[in-house]
Amino acid sequence: MRTRNVPVFIVPLASYKGLNMGLKVKCSDLERELSLEPTCQFVARGENMEELNKSLGKHAKEVHEYTDEQLQSPGIVAAVKAAVQEE
Repeated sequence: MRTRNVPVFIVPLASYKGLNMGLKVKCSDLERELSLEPTCQFVARGENMEELNKSLGKHAKEVHEYTDEQLQSPGIVAAVKAAVQEE
């Protein structure tokens, strides 16, 4: 009996919806702590906290005019940590 070469497709588990274990923070979830407009629809995403913080920090500085010093304050750091969700 002959065997046929059948292509094998390897799909990373993280590509299946619901299995991606990345992190996200919705800007609107921080509106009270950061005195932001509740209409901001930005969602920061990252595979780890470092990536998430870079994305969120860049957005906060460019759109909401926060400084690095403000973003490193204990209150803001605690609010961001509390708002992190797994995807």
